[in-house]
Amino acid sequence: MKKDHCFIFCSGGLVGLFGWMMGSEWVRADEFGSGTNRFTIEFVSIGNAGNGDDVTGYGGVSYGYRMGVTEVAQEVVTKAVNLGATSVGGGAWSAGQPAANVSWFEAARLVNWLNVDRGHSPAYLFNPLNGQMELWSSAEAWQAGGENLYRHKDAYYFLPSDDEWYKAAFHQNNGVTADYWDYATGSDVAPSAVGGGVLANTAVYGGVGVAPASVGGAGGGSPYGMMGQGGNVFEWQETAFTGVNNGVNLFRNTRGGGWASAQSDLLSVTRFFNFPTFSANLQGFRVASVPEPGTSLLLGGVMVLWAGRRRRGEAEVKS
Repeated sequence: MKKDHCFIFCSGGLVGLFGWMMGSEWVRADEFGSGTNRFTIEFVSIGNAGNGDDVTGYGGVSYGYRMGVTEVAQEVVTKAVNLGATSVGGGAWSAGQPAANVSWFEAARLVNWLNVDRGHSPAYLFNPLNGQMELWSSAEAWQAGGENLYRHKDAYYFLPSDDEWYKAAFHQNNGVTADYWDYATGSDVAPSAVGGGVLANTAVYGGVGVAPASVGGAGGGSPYGMMGQGGNVFEWQETAFTGVNNGVNLFRNTRGGGWASAQSDLLSVTRFFNFPTFSANLQGFRVASVPEPGTSLLLGGVMVLWAGRRRRGEAEVKS
């Protein structure tokens, strides 16, 4: 049984924790693998379930979910393959840089391995005899937000759909609204082009660098805390370009732009597509997940503890 890393809290004791929870999303690192091939992926909880679509027609998600804070790093793929995952990508970049040269099918197989490693159902159906992807039946398919024949209903980890990815990148994180930013850095002003770093409203694009930055240094974050959804490498989305996942070999969406992209590639209105067999050193991916089941329980426990301490403090003042 894999262990989850503890929640990442800001300093300052219980008061600091309470303030962090009120102003930020839950961040949790899930652990995979074993021994020297153990690794973690950090996820942010994406709330505001039921938010409206942007004017582009994307971004409305009726349920809560989690999104990988960063693009999947090459070291994650290397360690998973060492433990038996189907070979993924050509290793275009070093360990901490994004996994690239990854086709949609390869990314889907890596996600399946993550599920199986944690004891969950594979997200995507691959025929064990010929290795070809197939569609799930309606009874087996994901139904939240609409039927999705690519994703299994019990999948825990999956490639983000177009709406899931779009919301995490561009939604203003201000409640159940249809309010969005133009760029994935929480701004309608184009981010400054950089070769790396984490400064607000910066992104790795424009050819400032000669390669993608490390996944943890790929520019400023979105309002939900995602990094690198604008620039660094393009990212696969689960969704077919038609918007309906009813054909195995349909074009797949890809968004976000890369380290050499023009500013327009990073805009929310910009969407690309490619064959699911396509791979290149500028094409990567990130992983999404279902909500963490313990989050609401922990939040409730902290609220009770906070209320209890407040009452005791009041009693001490009165005595």
